[in-house]
Amino acid sequence: MNEYDLQRMADLRPYISRFAKCYKYKRVVYIALKDSKEIYIQHGRVTLLTAQPPDDAIPTKIDTEHLVARVTVQPFDGNVDGLIEELTQGVLSTADGPVQLPKPGERANAGQYHYQFSLGVVTPPSTEPRLAGFSVYGRSKFDLHNLLGGEWRLDDEVRRFVPPFDALSDLYGHLQIADMQNASSDAHLQLLFAPAILVRPSSKIVGGKAKVELVVSEHLDPSKIYVGYKAFGRGSLSRDGFYGKSLEKGESPGVGLQLVIANFDVPDCQLLQCFVNYEDQLVQHFIVTDPKSHLNIGRVLLEVYDKDVEVLGRFLAGHGDNPSRNFESGVTALFMMLGFNAVHLAGIPGLGECPDILAVYGDTIVPIECTLLDLNNKDKLSKLIRRTEVLKAALANAGLGRLSVQPVIASALDRKKIEADLDKAAQFGVSVVSQEELQIWTRNSHLLPMPSNLLQTLMQLIPPRQAQPIQGT
Repeated sequence: MNEYDLQRMADLRPYISRFAKCYKYKRVVYIALKDSKEIYIQHGRVTLLTAQPPDDAIPTKIDTEHLVARVTVQPFDGNVDGLIEELTQGVLSTADGPVQLPKPGERANAGQYHYQFSLGVVTPPSTEPRLAGFSVYGRSKFDLHNLLGGEWRLDDEVRRFVPPFDALSDLYGHLQIADMQNASSDAHLQLLFAPAILVRPSSKIVGGKAKVELVVSEHLDPSKIYVGYKAFGRGSLSRDGFYGKSLEKGESPGVGLQLVIANFDVPDCQLLQCFVNYEDQLVQHFIVTDPKSHLNIGRVLLEVYDKDVEVLGRFLAGHGDNPSRNFESGVTALFMMLGFNAVHLAGIPGLGECPDILAVYGDTIVPIECTLLDLNNKDKLSKLIRRTEVLKAALANAGLGRLSVQPVIASALDRKKIEADLDKAAQFGVSVVSQEELQIWTRNSHLLPMPSNLLQTLMQLIPPRQAQPIQGT
């Protein structure tokens, strides 16, 4: 590790030491590649858990000619420092012995791992828990696949496995690590710490009263919890908080866990922005909403005509008498709800060659192409790239070259089914929005729209570039 990495690890240490005693189980999942000489990690994740996972989280073992995949859940011995030392050296201890993460090849950081760290608490707040931990990055996946003759060989092997998988991406989804496959073009290891204090999704605001439910490890003292909050009402904002001593105890949600509940008045409140601290350590930043109230004006307006946005949901799934046009209309309405100015150009007869949708926020122009199938179905991706260049040239000629243009292609398919064209999208900086993102954005559209954050998300949805093959392989 360099000096910066060492400092980031030092920043993570207080969190680790404060909650180390809470972790009783570890879930190890990995996909490794093998040849006649060795086995090496493509992706591996260790998650430390405060309680034993449900019975349906059973071990998985998959073996093909060039691939090994494992999922195991086992008691954790409490040696967090030893686990960190192994992983930072690129070693994953498995039920079959240690497996090595291959180091980068012929690049500027050849022979050296690089690292990323997360304290688990993010801004803006989330309805989902964020996990603290770190990742260790090694050689590019493209290099590793080339050593075996290409990724197509691995896809072919998992299709012949009993039971079969559609492709390597299907296997990632089955192992619940699909996010790792899309996160980087490099092979990597990851250590995650499940929250020792978790906000239950059932927390909500009803009739001016908030109910916040916290699942807490049995090794923590609830009296040391402090929850601060900002209460957003109709034209009002208040700030307050409460200590753990005022929490009520509920029925334990499982072995090794305790449930504590806060009930408090929040008159005229539609949304709570909450900060959970334990012994002055911030552990969660989350939101609680009134399920019958909306902060998003766009959704309120749409629901005047589309109760619970059911029609929008069907359109975004590509259903109806005219699936293609419905999908375009659905994506336009969704971007409008999310705070963009959006127009469905493809729905206006007589226009010249143009993107299906044009969305604008601030200084960013977002041309959007929509497809029900593969990204380049009917040459969609190539058309988007060409139309983006036309837009950029027109803005430059109008003296508006300072404006950004971020092309987006939206597919009605799940991400695992559109991987064939991801490299071309990456090459031209195109954000790829799949059915998963559309569903999440629709589900959260009752919240206050934050288009600037969505722009950041779109940048993150540009697929990672694959490395060029190493000469001589």
